[in-house]
Amino acid sequence: MNLVVKKGLDKKYFENVISNINKRIKIPENVVFYIIEDKEDCGPISNNLSEELKKDFNNVCKRNVSFSYSHNEDNYIIIDIKNENYLLDDSVALEGLILHELMHSKFSHDFNKKINLDLKKVLFENINKLNIHKDDFEIIIRMMNYSKLLLKELYANELLVKKKFSDKLITYYLKQFSKKVNSAVLFKKGSKENILKFELSLLSVVWSLEKFKTNNFDILKNTIEKNYSIKLKETERSFNKLKKLYFKNFRNKDFNILFFEEVFNVINKRL
Repeated sequence: MNLVVKKGLDKKYFENVISNINKRIKIPENVVFYIIEDKEDCGPISNNLSEELKKDFNNVCKRNVSFSYSHNEDNYIIIDIKNENYLLDDSVALEGLILHELMHSKFSHDFNKKINLDLKKVLFENINKLNIHKDDFEIIIRMMNYSKLLLKELYANELLVKKKFSDKLITYYLKQFSKKVNSAVLFKKGSKENILKFELSLLSVVWSLEKFKTNNFDILKNTIEKNYSIKLKETERSFNKLKKLYFKNFRNKDFNILFFEEVFNVINKRL
């Protein structure tokens, strides 16, 4: 395990947080934490990667706030303080984020490979059945790839809740959703693709916590609804079958396939 902190930040603070986590769950030796302040800081981190992987890593860095990335035997966890500066004042929220990313880093190469293969299978079996306009085809491909993130979020959060860390996860999410966002503009003027991404992102946060009836879930739900001016029941309306599938069939060996098939159906109906 290693920690690299951007110059000017309090390294001791991050060391203490990671040390507290390590007392509860053993952090693997192959995990490297990078605390950055700007997306440009991702450049030096990717120097040890091949040109192809470097491009992939930097693309991931542009898309995400904080994220985990695996390469060979190394697991990188990138915490972007610039976009989540509340983490500098709330060590419990920081623990929640790091624990969440550690759950992602536990996923094996075979686990990720299976998800990719299941997605390809669903796309192959369904997309040729439809007479899809080229623009819609590209949206479907992008959205189905995006749905992989939702699926992995569900796996990561479920694992975290079962390990009794839901309190730290909720503390992090309460901070993340503490700012008011005018989502009405998105629903009035945003593209169908961006609206779907927004909805899927929210559901990836709440479902695992709701499923296990975690403490303070109602507080988180109310915080999201208040600050985003939405009702989660309305947001979930298009995804009711997907929610039931997750709540009842998550441990089914065919869950990934069933999940991607239902996401495909939702996207196709909404385009």
